[in-house]
Amino acid sequence: MIANKPMQCYIHVGLERTAVTQLQSFLSLNTQLLKVNKLVYLNDFANAKDFLLLADSSQRLGLINTLKQSIAPFSYQSGDQRFLLSSPYLQSEILEVHELHVLQASLAQIGFSQVKVIIYLRDQIGLASALFSQLVRQGAGISSLPFPEDSSSYGKYFKQICDHRSTLERFAAVFGEENLIVRLFHPQILKNKSVLEDFLDIFSLAWSEAFVIPKADTKAFAKPGPELLGRVNQKIPPSPSLARVKLRELIMESFEQLFTAQAYEFSSELFQAYLAAYAEPNEWVRKNFFPKRSQLFPSRAMPEKTTRDLSEQELDNIANMLADLWLEQEKT
Repeated sequence: MIANKPMQCYIHVGLERTAVTQLQSFLSLNTQLLKVNKLVYLNDFANAKDFLLLADSSQRLGLINTLKQSIAPFSYQSGDQRFLLSSPYLQSEILEVHELHVLQASLAQIGFSQVKVIIYLRDQIGLASALFSQLVRQGAGISSLPFPEDSSSYGKYFKQICDHRSTLERFAAVFGEENLIVRLFHPQILKNKSVLEDFLDIFSLAWSEAFVIPKADTKAFAKPGPELLGRVNQKIPPSPSLARVKLRELIMESFEQLFTAQAYEFSSELFQAYLAAYAEPNEWVRKNFFPKRSQLFPSRAMPEKTTRDLSEQELDNIANMLADLWLEQEKT
């Protein structure tokens, strides 16, 4: 009897604002074609809460058995099957090493004897501005992009997402540095400037014209879009009421039209603060994972002096006007 080959599992850690939604849509739309190429996307587990539940004894066995059933048809095939799990927010929601040890033990119980971890890293300037836009789109009442030393809850959240050294050390402590597949999310570095082609390259899979391509993720808002929307969110938080949902959709359409033609502009002070805060962590990442690169990410030009930004009071006034109009419309 021929012994079964090791079951390989790849976990895509969906660092926020690295085209995670587009990647997962691509994997879902092309599941059957990927299976032909011996890459099995287990899309029943698409969010971090599924992984966190593996630590909950009341549901842990059920989840493990579900995954066992998903991989069972491939267990005795002669080819080298590779299994893929992709989870948005896995980096931001599983914060403790002991939680990752639970995940590791659960994957072993499912039958995976080899685990590789895929992580895309994005330069902190682009990451922070995109994260700011994402939060206000979701209804967060954040009115400015925090400086790295900001100790507020939002400031801590940005630091947690942007500190790539901390992220890699956490996963390496459990899965081993040798099992981390670290890629850089930047147009100049991605294969053919495409995150989809770059992701397939990890598995040595060639691009096919047969692949269905989903739409790209949303762009970051330019100033003062996120500052205004964050202030409006403070006055009119998201609600399940039909009127509010419909009006929020209309407001978002307007913001998408008005504030996505240009990139978000950092002030020179904020730009320098981000460069300084993450210079050392980025250098550690470069030395350990990209020693042939002279620097981790391509350089960004220092922001030029721009025309006068709106003052805090002016932003408040505009946001108040928008909120008042919104609430009046909501009454009808």
